[in-house]
Amino acid sequence: MSRRLPVLVFSLLFSLPLLAGDWPQFRGPNRDGVSPETGLLTRWPESGPPVVWKAKGGKGYSGIAVSEGRVYTQWAEGEGEKGNEYVVALDAATGKEAWRFRSDSVYVDPSGNGDGPRATPTVDGNRLFVMSGRGKLHALDKKTGKLLWQHDLAAMAGSVGAGGEGSFCSSPLVEGDRVFVEIGADKMRRSNSSFAAFDKATGKILWTVENDPAGFSAPQAVTLAGVRQILFFSGSGLAALSPEDGRVYWRHPWKTGYDVNAVLPVVLPGDRVFLSSGYDVGNALLQIARSGEGFTVREVWKNRNLSSLFSSFILHDGYLYGFHKRIFKCLDPNTGEEKWKDDSFNIGSLVLAGGRLIVLNETGELGLVEATPAAFKPLVRAKVLSGRTITVPALADGRLYLRNNTDEIVCLKITEGA
Repeated sequence: MSRRLPVLVFSLLFSLPLLAGDWPQFRGPNRDGVSPETGLLTRWPESGPPVVWKAKGGKGYSGIAVSEGRVYTQWAEGEGEKGNEYVVALDAATGKEAWRFRSDSVYVDPSGNGDGPRATPTVDGNRLFVMSGRGKLHALDKKTGKLLWQHDLAAMAGSVGAGGEGSFCSSPLVEGDRVFVEIGADKMRRSNSSFAAFDKATGKILWTVENDPAGFSAPQAVTLAGVRQILFFSGSGLAALSPEDGRVYWRHPWKTGYDVNAVLPVVLPGDRVFLSSGYDVGNALLQIARSGEGFTVREVWKNRNLSSLFSSFILHDGYLYGFHKRIFKCLDPNTGEEKWKDDSFNIGSLVLAGGRLIVLNETGELGLVEATPAAFKPLVRAKVLSGRTITVPALADGRLYLRNNTDEIVCLKITEGA
């Protein structure tokens, strides 16, 4: 695997109600990879869960959002810089294309890890917010694909993108009446543009702040020490900002090779935050507390037991599940102690539903594993996709939506009632 692994990332919805079966953004309704679905099929034929439909897609690592019977994603078509990136809406029942919107010329990855968009669309009411691989932020009408407003973030901020390679990975975050994205600053320009907030209705720039290099992660809206804040995991560390004015509440430095901070931090009960990165940086547990008008940050422990390059973690019943390099592990976040490990999946992405982990590895093998710290307990697995598959699955209305980074999207029946 190349050390300069571009990582797609990801967005969060709080402001408007969703249908029970919606998966409106990267990693689901709460951006934690957890689905309310139950009744997962635990017996599959050799070929895997039943296929509802397959569709031809395009290049890229953009994830899938599902809302009101439609599937939304992004992909690239064409060769090299002559190609184009598109936002595409598909019928969730059939896979047929409903509309497409050209969002940009294609992002070409100079390190050879795959061209095309990285970020996942975010659904909010009747709007769809998307980030192209080259840094075009668009607000679209989700029913028609009509452009509502747009910004060229690379031109606006002079950002060189994540890892200094020109790619923009920040799946837009919607919180209240605002859209938040990580842009990243050019170290030479000191443009105070790393993190930004926009009015979601008009696209008006509300604030841009700080001079961090762009990471590969995406913003999260969380409550810590009783205060609502936006977490940005940039190329230089974790920053917590006021959603109103971008004021920095607290920071924690976390430097990784090539600025590849990609894994979403996990907020745990008791105002704690779990961090992890690859390149042998490791993982740590932070304790956040109020101190007068400000905050304090204390590192409770740090080790290298769950060091992930791109795959984010699942928190279930007090334990963390995820990939340490190419080893699947369960970790006790209170102590940093490893509970079990398994090397049969290689490396992959996770979704939790009904107390079970849905695992999709990078070679297209799908599996179910019991989410228990007692032992590694696999239930079933099957090869369901070809090519490279590092895009996190989406789960909505009993159907699992998967894609590879070249040209294939598949919808599987994953529950009894789908």
